[in-house]
Amino acid sequence: PARLDIEEEEGEAPPPPDAVLAGPPPAATTGQPGRMPEKASGEAGEAMGQAASRTDQDIAPATRPPSEAELRAELRRREQAAFEQAAAALRAAVQDDPALADLASQLLVEQVPEGLRIQLLDAERQPMFPLGGATPDERARALLRKVAQVVARLPNRLAIAGHTDATPFRTGERSNWELSAERANAVRRLLLEEGIAEQRIQGVTGHAERMPLLPDQPMAAANRRVAITLLREASAPAGAGDAAQ
Repeated sequence: PARLDIEEEEGEAPPPPDAVLAGPPPAATTGQPGRMPEKASGEAGEAMGQAASRTDQDIAPATRPPSEAELRAELRRREQAAFEQAAAALRAAVQDDPALADLASQLLVEQVPEGLRIQLLDAERQPMFPLGGATPDERARALLRKVAQVVARLPNRLAIAGHTDATPFRTGERSNWELSAERANAVRRLLLEEGIAEQRIQGVTGHAERMPLLPDQPMAAANRRVAITLLREASAPAGAGDAAQ
């Protein structure tokens, strides 16, 4: 029988499987495994330093001690709030007392540049003092006790003033100057009886008819009054002359 010899073609042998899958060798690296290159590490440190600096700048205003002007403003704010609370408490105490509720219209409470002023006014048929006298009647004393209870809650010094209408005395032995001063001093004594410390009294004055509440009605009953002023410890804020609400 004939023999058929098949010879392999000459040429390169096929590459082994490992040679087909293998890629170029990795680039050589220096340093320890897991360590950031020096340049990148330096940039990261600089960024962290800038961030810390910005944080310090952000919190600096919060840690700065308040200035003298800021402290004065805060004192004014607190005093203003205390006066407003005192005014509201006094009005409520009078209105809630059945024996005094009808005197609420004769109680004038307002904030003025000097402080919180509390005035007890006469009415045509309800005077606080007898005609020409300096002893408060029983209802006026009860009203003054309410005032003392509210005043006792605050540390401010007090100024007390008496006022009259323009009606003159018939004789020259006494005048509205004496009468207004005597009424103011009677209020001082009553406040002391109610526990107000004497050292808080800054002054007691009588103004006669020279400072009428109703200038165009010099004979009006409302001009006959006594005023108790809680004096400001802080300087007066703008608009302090508005009535306390």
